[in-house]
Amino acid sequence: MAKPHLFIFISFFIIGFYSCKKDDGLITVKVEFIASGHSEAGIEFYSWDFDFNPNEPTFKAEVLLDTEGKQVYKFKPGLHHIAVKVIDNDGLENTEIIKLKVNGELQRL
Repeated sequence: MAKPHLFIFISFFIIGFYSCKKDDGLITVKVEFIASGHSEAGIEFYSWDFDFNPNEPTFKAEVLLDTEGKQVYKFKPGLHHIAVKVIDNDGLENTEIIKLKVNGELQRL
């Protein structure tokens, strides 16, 4: 049996400006992820790890049983790794790692 195929579409949009500390000027970006899997057995669900560490590649799902393959998550500026896993009805799985850099610093003039 072959692993299921996995395709990821990412759309970005800023939902607002947030400050963790007074006047730090950082923004939070809301990102929409759409995963599309294909398997002859049919797709059972998707799982998402929004804080994946490539140096210690252990998948720690924050969203475990996503049957639609669509998630929205907020990110602060910096480099982020997101792992999404697709599991088909035969229990076979495939994982895709997304490297996302958020540049979101505002300067007051």
